[in-house]
Amino acid sequence: MSPIRRILVHVGAADTAHGPLRVAAALGSAHDAEIAAIHAVEPASAAYLTPEVSALAIEAASRVDRARRD
Repeated sequence: MSPIRRILVHVGAADTAHGPLRVAAALGSAHDAEIAAIHAVEPASAAYLTPEVSALAIEAASRVDRARRD
């Protein structure tokens, strides 16, 4: 079995995010592993807008999503 070298943990927006981080920290400490955290969100939706406004909203949401990823 190969040793654990890196651990990726999802950090949610809820208060329950501390639990997975604690587990990852303990596991990382035990294996001398790097820990990386990621916060993933769903892309914004513009389905509720009129067709004309939807195109503008989708473009703006895409810019926001790209900025969040960067």
